[in-house]
Amino acid sequence: MADNGAGAAEYAFSDDGLLAYLPAGVARDEARWPSIVDRSGSRQALPGQANQRMGDPVVSPEGKRIAATIDNEIWVFDLARGTATRLSSGARAFDATWSHDGLRIVYSSERAGPWNPYWRAADGSDQGEILHASEDPLQPDDSSPDGRRLLLQQNTEATDGDVLVLSLETGELEPFVQTTAAEGHAVFSPDGHWVAYDSDESGRSEVYVRRSDGGPGRWQISTDGGQRPQWKTPDEITYLSKGGIFGVRVSTGTDLSPGVPERLLEGPFHRYAAFPDGERFVVLETRGEAAAPNELRIVVSWFEEVRELLAAEGEL
Repeated sequence: MADNGAGAAEYAFSDDGLLAYLPAGVARDEARWPSIVDRSGSRQALPGQANQRMGDPVVSPEGKRIAATIDNEIWVFDLARGTATRLSSGARAFDATWSHDGLRIVYSSERAGPWNPYWRAADGSDQGEILHASEDPLQPDDSSPDGRRLLLQQNTEATDGDVLVLSLETGELEPFVQTTAAEGHAVFSPDGHWVAYDSDESGRSEVYVRRSDGGPGRWQISTDGGQRPQWKTPDEITYLSKGGIFGVRVSTGTDLSPGVPERLLEGPFHRYAAFPDGERFVVLETRGEAAAPNELRIVVSWFEEVRELLAAEGEL
């Protein structure tokens, strides 16, 4: 009944004890297979051990490695050699991102209890260390080009998702976008002067840009829904939307001037990650029979089964 990648389960039960569930292995999350796709639509499989189900891939700054989540652990894949290195183990971990120089990987782990950001040498040569401890979950989003700041997403009951900035020099954590809407998936522009993120403040997720220093102004980038922006080249922001990956040309100066969204690749895609040149993408797609669940299991008198099991264990 569980999603082996995330630990989630697809089920529901009624007041009179009727249980309905999808067996493990048929949920859509079970089938996120990676490919490398260029803007012409040409596809190629990831080499070697990287050709397997994964979650939330991120491409290294030099474009030769990918970090991703597999079975609640962070793995690093060398695209030239086709090798895989497990970076985290034991406690669950997810949401990897690279340091600006590609030497470290930042990720969220429940190693010390709540989900908090850690970083570790990308080659696994150290034991890693926590960057900030918080009772509310913190997920890393992106490192600044100068290596001094880290964008994080924090989920709280009061404000849902917020974007925060952590100083890697002082350890100080400050809010960047904090409203009653859900904001997240923030990324720096290549020059570090701007931040793109998504927010559902309008009633649906859209992509916006603000100045990274907190100065005045906010610009909407997507026009018909958008999430998970990437900003790899100075003049273009890409994002996921209905039916694929979209791109918006932007010019920056005193203010930001966005162009009209253009579909770059037709999906649907579960996730994507852009290469540094912005010309290729790692995309996660559904393959095979897992494209749609085809089996729903029903258990009658489930409450009675639970009572019998508890009684057998001496807990009733």
